[in-house]
Amino acid sequence: LQTTARHIYAAGDVLGHGSPTHTALLESRVAAHNILHPKSRTSPDYTATPRLVFTMPGIASVGLSEDDCLKRDLHINKAIAPLSIIARSNTADFRDGFVKIITDKKGVIIGSTVVSPHASEIIHELALAVKHQLTAQQLADTPHAFLSWSEAVRVAAAKLS
Repeated sequence: LQTTARHIYAAGDVLGHGSPTHTALLESRVAAHNILHPKSRTSPDYTATPRLVFTMPGIASVGLSEDDCLKRDLHINKAIAPLSIIARSNTADFRDGFVKIITDKKGVIIGSTVVSPHASEIIHELALAVKHQLTAQQLADTPHAFLSWSEAVRVAAAKLS
């Protein structure tokens, strides 16, 4: 994140891509590392950066979208778990929303979308899966708290296992 002036580094909006605050924080950590450790420079890894819309229900996504996969001619599998099939939707009297998980042909999670209350919190589990190339089976095998919105993540992952 070094600029054309060798002694100046940049992060966030000044880079010109209108990034959200959490992306600017990632870039600032990388810039600080590169300033302090010039012999082991790194660059930001945006692979697992969540995209968020703070509405009700919330909308969050991470990794590749289905359209991204089509444009890249990737062979994928996908599963959608509607919120209406988890217990939390009944106790909260809210059934509109879903969790969609996209995997490559080997079952590795490459993208996800969450439309749900608390989507901006739920997406982090999926961001971790994208970043560390977890499979849908690994995610499905992870216990999820019963009566939580994130149970829809387990259900969607189980459909791909």
